[in-house]
Amino acid sequence: FAYCSIAMAPPPPAGPPPISRFPTTPGGPLQEYREPLISVDGSLGSASTVDLGESSYASSSVDGEDDDDEFSSAELRALVLMALGYFVASVSWVGMKLTDTALVGHVGTTYLDAVAYSDLYSSSSGVLITGQVLVMFCSQAYGAGNFRLVGTWLKVSYCVLFALAIPVVVAWCLTEDALTVLGVGDKRSRRLAGSYASILATCIPARIGFQQLAQFFVAQKRTTPPALAAVSALLLNVLAGVAFVFGLPGLFRGYGFLACPAVTSAVEYAQFAALATFTFAIDPSSSSSSSSRAKSTETTDA
Repeated sequence: FAYCSIAMAPPPPAGPPPISRFPTTPGGPLQEYREPLISVDGSLGSASTVDLGESSYASSSVDGEDDDDEFSSAELRALVLMALGYFVASVSWVGMKLTDTALVGHVGTTYLDAVAYSDLYSSSSGVLITGQVLVMFCSQAYGAGNFRLVGTWLKVSYCVLFALAIPVVVAWCLTEDALTVLGVGDKRSRRLAGSYASILATCIPARIGFQQLAQFFVAQKRTTPPALAAVSALLLNVLAGVAFVFGLPGLFRGYGFLACPAVTSAVEYAQFAALATFTFAIDPSSSSSSSSRAKSTETTDA
């Protein structure tokens, strides 16, 4: 409902229908074709007239088949690359959870039960913060040339998801009580599951921030920054998890089970900070693309 509350731009004014002129003689050549031009802001411009000769029309139809084949191949290649980058950026959270499960399995089977109980309960409410619709709205605004609306949709997404995150955080912090009411597991497993979910709840803001900012990039056909951030976060989570769970010989002893959610939460914030730093510091054009392109569009129309 909050997404739909944004006032969308009014549709462009309806102009006169296209005017085509054809000779009265059957089988004669096409002489001219005239249609109204619509600018980016929806205003009608002057009509254009194009001479369509018989020979040029025939040659363009033959050459158009090759152009369509080349365009389809290039378009398919671009879509595949974008899909791969978006896939890598989207599975970072799943990869971190798999890493935690693998590390916890080496600590003890009791901890595996606690993680399973925690994930079973937290996933039922965590679905509220996995908003994936932003890429659709931003891509439509970007393709329509309304670059300012791309940034507006990102802000709306943050407002909606951060509001939904409040009850999710509360629910995760009450995992032990909820499992007790449901009668799941023994007392020790419920206590460990509650501690695991409570620590992991601290990374919810960073998780929302990265997921939505990644969709903001994907909508602009830029999948490399979020994909690199996701891969780096996965590697960092593995290395830091092994170090803090099991320890480093000669340096310090491991912290055991509770180090898994703490490391995952810290890596989530590092991942979001890296992508946000790239957006606003290293490549500030990505954050100001909406306003700059909107201004350039207005200048061109003027």
